[in-house]
Amino acid sequence: MLRIVGWARNKLLLLLAPFSLIVFLAQVAGEISTLQAQQSGWAEPINISDTSSSSWFPDMAVDDQGNVHVVWCETTHVEWRGESEQILYTRWDGREWLEPNDIVAPEFFIHRNAIAVGPSGDLLMVYLKQLTAGQTVHFTKAPVEQAWSAAAWSSPQVVGAHAGAYMSDLSIDQLGRIHLVFDDRGDGTGELCGPSACADILYRRSENGGRTWTAPVNLSKSPIGSGREQIEIDSSSVIHVAWDEGWDRLSGIGDPLYSAYSASFDGGLSWSNPLTITYPMTTTVPLTTTTATSGTAQLTVGADGQGGVMLVWRNTAYWEIFYQWSTDYGKTWATPGIIPGVFARFWTSPFDLYDMTADSAGHTHLLITGSQSPRWDAPLGVYHLVWDGNAWSDPVQVYSGPGDPEYPRLVISEGNHLHAVWGVRDEEGRTLAHYDVWYSESYSAAPSQTPVPLTPMATSMPGPTATPTLVPSPYPTISSGAGGLPDGLYTENDEVLRLLIAVSPVFLIVLLAVVFRKMRR
Repeated sequence: MLRIVGWARNKLLLLLAPFSLIVFLAQVAGEISTLQAQQSGWAEPINISDTSSSSWFPDMAVDDQGNVHVVWCETTHVEWRGESEQILYTRWDGREWLEPNDIVAPEFFIHRNAIAVGPSGDLLMVYLKQLTAGQTVHFTKAPVEQAWSAAAWSSPQVVGAHAGAYMSDLSIDQLGRIHLVFDDRGDGTGELCGPSACADILYRRSENGGRTWTAPVNLSKSPIGSGREQIEIDSSSVIHVAWDEGWDRLSGIGDPLYSAYSASFDGGLSWSNPLTITYPMTTTVPLTTTTATSGTAQLTVGADGQGGVMLVWRNTAYWEIFYQWSTDYGKTWATPGIIPGVFARFWTSPFDLYDMTADSAGHTHLLITGSQSPRWDAPLGVYHLVWDGNAWSDPVQVYSGPGDPEYPRLVISEGNHLHAVWGVRDEEGRTLAHYDVWYSESYSAAPSQTPVPLTPMATSMPGPTATPTLVPSPYPTISSGAGGLPDGLYTENDEVLRLLIAVSPVFLIVLLAVVFRKMRR
């Protein structure tokens, strides 16, 4: 009896062997395919808003569990009354996106939102809210696991200054302090923008989770409009702020003229004198000969925490996208250069921006909207590039499709996991246009890092010195491998896998023939 059972068991194992081989090969193929997708490209973009109304101005944060939190402004046209605005929220937990839910009640006033994850596990948000005296920035927070519910968010707290704000941005340093920048009416009156004054860039800080805030500090102090501010805190706790000058969003007066950058090396207690970006004054590839003004705009900043600071911007009159690099925390700057292989969009959208951040290897990742040819009617897309400290990688297209993408935001979690969101406007023009919010993800070749507890801030360093003049530079050489994978990585595994899969049917037929022949005996 035992012999019969053993014989049957052996026969069963022989029958299952080829199927086990196929299952094993399929698992290996899936794992290698997933690894390749993670390491070499972006996932297929998905529409995470998909509403009948318009979804735009997204922002994003990733918590220490890898959950992706996204908020955006949702606009609904109400006949005879105008545009009703509210803030929608959704979350990706690695398996599915939550159904978007409103977390700020509708108002007939625009909300501009920004979010970050706080040290206590709260999701922090700032947004515009109407007051009797005007619109200003408010702060609220909710536990990350409950952020989908409007009831979980705290009562909004005013953190604006002069009730004349439009945009804001915030970031958290390694000590858990909240750093906020926003544009608001300046300190003076009777300036170019009228008696209410043009907007300036103001800074505030909270060291207790948002309960109290420092007095506003004016970083720009300019007589013209300031806006499109961004804040970035690098791994050595240096705070970097970039913004544009010339166009005042509140009054509508002015045009983009130049951009500015400032840094703090002591946690926001003091700030470097703003570095003024006016390059290029001339170029060989004009965008149009009828442009009234030629100014820089969409300045963004990224830093590797080791002294490397990257500035990227465009000029409203030209196709090229420009950059400038410092290796000593902004004390000195290299000659400006031109990012190869990608071009700025035609200057029709004053709301677009670029975004940058660094991975665990110190490579700076740039996310922009633009095209791959210098034409006003060139198809627009979202592009990703990497600076490795010496050269830019080739641009990789993250999104291409109907409509015009704009306002991309980029976050890196776990050292190498890239997350991108952006808005897409349909092709019917801006008036009553329809917008959707899209998301995609990718992985860099940098090492993965497990989130670690907050550590003391790095030793303060002297502030950067502004460069007095900027001079032209030639086109840089394209480096196809900058910031990416070494050539040939996984190539041998691919060939072996393909060979195994190709011959597996032969193995299966032979094994089945042997089994049936033995059974007939």
